[in-house]
Amino acid sequence: MEFFKALGRFFLAAGLWGIGLMTGGIVAYGMALYEHTSGKSLPAALWVGLGMFLFSLGSFLAWRGEEKCRIGAQANLLKLTVPNLVLSVHEMWVSFDPRVNLTNVLISASVINNGASSPALGWNIRFQTPTMQMGTIHSSLPYENNSWTLPYGNQALVLHAEKMLEAKTEENIPSGECRSGRLLFQLIGDVTYELNKNNCQIWVGTTDRLGVAVWQVLSDSARGGTPMSLPGEKFITLNQSQPMLPE
Repeated sequence: MEFFKALGRFFLAAGLWGIGLMTGGIVAYGMALYEHTSGKSLPAALWVGLGMFLFSLGSFLAWRGEEKCRIGAQANLLKLTVPNLVLSVHEMWVSFDPRVNLTNVLISASVINNGASSPALGWNIRFQTPTMQMGTIHSSLPYENNSWTLPYGNQALVLHAEKMLEAKTEENIPSGECRSGRLLFQLIGDVTYELNKNNCQIWVGTTDRLGVAVWQVLSDSARGGTPMSLPGEKFITLNQSQPMLPE
């Protein structure tokens, strides 16, 4: 029974397309004009052939409409079942700590989920120059509060572990929701010069619950500049006895 219902819908859609093409299209106008100027009626076989052609064309157009609906439904289904994380990298500040021979990289980033609910895990960074390549995963803050010395003066930004981006994205990010925060990376050696060079390509990445990696390149305009505090953060003034990061 369902087969015959579907067949009936098919003939109805194709027929409506064919009738529309025949009565309102250029073809019908051309045939009427010919009969009017020549004073002759077109053979019935020609009308039958034209009707068959227009019905076939209508069938194709009806199928195309159904195909568009099917593709749209599949896209909506994927949105409900497959995560679609999109990253944005806003700022990067770099400082070298000679006490531990590490370059600290503080990233300000955000992630929005345009697909199914998913966490964003395994945050990492990689950079490449013509002469070297390096990468590492994010560094977890060892204490609840940490102070980060900015690349200028004696200012420091107080960081909170629970407000870091990796902490905010450990739980599922619902579809359409955006989360932002800081990411801290530590690279071996003093690579501040390489990181700040324009020929250094820098990527920040994460992974969704299906194991799909998402990367975003850091633009040149995001390097250095005047740091901006996020909501809930504050700057403090350090004295010389305070470390860049708690030991």
